[in-house]
Amino acid sequence: MSLWIIVGVVLCIRQAGGTAATVPDFTVAPDGSDAASGTSAQPFATLDRARRAVRELKSREPVRGRPVVVRVRGGIYHLAQPLTFTPEDSGTAAAPVIYEAAEGEQPLLSAGTPVSGWRVTPEGRWQADLPAAARGGWIFSQLYVNDQRRFRPAWPREGYRFVAAASPIEPNVCPDRFVYHDGDILPAWRSLAEKEVCIVHSWNLSRFPIRAIEPETRTVILAGRTWHPSLNDITPRNWYRVENVVEAFDQPGQWYLDRERGVLSYIPLPGEDPAAARVVAPRHATVITLAGDAQAGTTVEHLVFRGLTLAHNGWNVPAEGYSYAQAEAPVIGALTARNARHVRVERCTVRHTGTYAVDFGNGCRDCVVEDCELFDLGAGGVKIGVAWEGEKDPRNYASSCAVRETLIAYGGRVHPAGVGVWIGHAASNTVARNTIHDLYYSGVSAGWKWSFGPNPACANLIERNHIFRVGQGVLSDLGGIYMLGEQPGSVERFNVMHDIRRARYGGWGVYFDSGSSHILVENNLVYDTEDGGLIHGGRSKNNTVRNNIFAFGEKTQLTVDTAPEGEPIRVERNIFVWQERDLFLHAPPARGHFASNLYWRVGHGAQPLQAADTPTGRWLAKEPGARAADPLFADAARRDFRLADGSPALKLGFTPFDVSSAGRRPRAGSTDALPRPPEAYAPAPLEPECPLSEDFEALAVGQGLLGWHLASGGRNELVQVTDAVAAGGRHALRVRDELADYEPHFYAYPMRRQGAV
Repeated sequence: MSLWIIVGVVLCIRQAGGTAATVPDFTVAPDGSDAASGTSAQPFATLDRARRAVRELKSREPVRGRPVVVRVRGGIYHLAQPLTFTPEDSGTAAAPVIYEAAEGEQPLLSAGTPVSGWRVTPEGRWQADLPAAARGGWIFSQLYVNDQRRFRPAWPREGYRFVAAASPIEPNVCPDRFVYHDGDILPAWRSLAEKEVCIVHSWNLSRFPIRAIEPETRTVILAGRTWHPSLNDITPRNWYRVENVVEAFDQPGQWYLDRERGVLSYIPLPGEDPAAARVVAPRHATVITLAGDAQAGTTVEHLVFRGLTLAHNGWNVPAEGYSYAQAEAPVIGALTARNARHVRVERCTVRHTGTYAVDFGNGCRDCVVEDCELFDLGAGGVKIGVAWEGEKDPRNYASSCAVRETLIAYGGRVHPAGVGVWIGHAASNTVARNTIHDLYYSGVSAGWKWSFGPNPACANLIERNHIFRVGQGVLSDLGGIYMLGEQPGSVERFNVMHDIRRARYGGWGVYFDSGSSHILVENNLVYDTEDGGLIHGGRSKNNTVRNNIFAFGEKTQLTVDTAPEGEPIRVERNIFVWQERDLFLHAPPARGHFASNLYWRVGHGAQPLQAADTPTGRWLAKEPGARAADPLFADAARRDFRLADGSPALKLGFTPFDVSSAGRRPRAGSTDALPRPPEAYAPAPLEPECPLSEDFEALAVGQGLLGWHLASGGRNELVQVTDAVAAGGRHALRVRDELADYEPHFYAYPMRRQGAV
């Protein structure tokens, strides 16, 4: 018996310590030399030299039976180039190549360059000469001071401005300009091509340099067109801000790069010292790149990255601008992999990025992110799979990847539509026991097909995640977990989702969007959502929602639309609890199998719910086994949703479930103890700042109505300002009738929620 106990202890120590107790094959240290032998006593200086040494070792030992270990000592490694691995750098199942931190040490791989040599101007600003940045030689759009993200000056200094009017364009053409309100954009601005207009659409944001400003029509012309004429339209419903505006450079914590002179200026926060400050500017788009070759059929395999910190990769807007449909899917990661197999990222930290943290893209399979901390991110946490760009070739589909026990927090600092974990065309992936919070869009998104039919995204398991504070009032049409397309075998279970808020509409917990089908949702806890805990929309079908708790949706509790074909949704043995509004956002669904659900409106009792003259009462009367009763939560006011032994839900077949294990188990040195990164985007404004009054005198001839929406199939010429005739003054509005149709028609959209218009 004693022998067995001793063996068990030895095995546990070996498993917990990984390879830390082994003698490394190579060692890297900041004070090493690439001319050295790479031993612990004579370490290399760079990981790239160690990578080449691993190749040499493999050529000497082609049939190796144990791991190749590269031990990385603590310190900062500013990379001259991204660390790139090709198929020649692969390990094997028997001999994986491991790049790991020395025990108790924290190596940081930085894609940035430190900035020093500051001088202080009479105004108290810091300035540093960057010769490499002169004449646009080195452009960066992010900056970090003392391990905190800093932002460029924006206009307006707080919040946003509303678009005044759409500019006339041809039907179904993506816009590249809009009309601004007087004073919102200043024609006297200089360096227009360096200024970036950030336009918020419903669930995404477009970013464009300015090509020109036409003051006579108050029109700003962008450097390119948006991605889609309707998904990325520019109308008075859109709000925007302009970034990198030197004319607004006047607040502590802001910075500005003079790209012509190569001079970086910074306005320090109180207490910051130019002699001691650690300032880093991004130099590279990635920190680590894994580059397999799909055409050659070769992959990067069996690599492990353990205990490393990746930081400071940058993202710059292209000259023609950036605009996309959803989820910032084209944005890469600090670690970007293509055609990789059996790659593990363990106990790593990825922070201060201009992009996603990790991108397992084209052809990646059996790749894992585990026990990592991903925070202060330019976009989201982890991407798995491809979007439309790679969907025609099945070799691009990803599969069997996992994100486990990982903290993903404070994303969207550049790209607000970044997702905590995004799964595109990818199957059989696992997203489990992660803590995901403080994003501006969805927590987890799976699928990339908005219709029925075969879908590369299927059999994805999303379980025991803790997802909260997503949306935050910045974007709309989002969810804690968002699903798309037919996904047989996909399951959402034992997740906790709460504090989900949106800009204009659509802050849900469980979200079935277009075509979502064959998905099981069970044993989830969803509460405190701005809209309902569940939406089944977009012609979805054949889904099952059972044994969940949906509590305290503000606007409604559930929205159910079903496809006319296929089996309708099954909603069984759930608990719905709310305080205000009604059960359904719209009318109860015409199709759908609802049975044995418990409904309770706090503070109103059972009788009002059962009233025959209310939609909820009529619904309860026809649902088999439905009951209106207090579920007897332990303490709903404190969001303790454990059930008392006598809960009426138990009699309906509800099975209590434990969600205490949802989310990542905290580890020593967790980012929970770090300062919260600054917010990048303010919540959406509630009202446009323009009255509904117009005499057309300030509008240019040929211009449309400011603040009104023209719904004439793109026929902008039907409603225009003219100087041919006027009742008073110089201008009038010309409305041309379309005899064969009811066009034109136009309407106001004031977006005011109270008061009078």
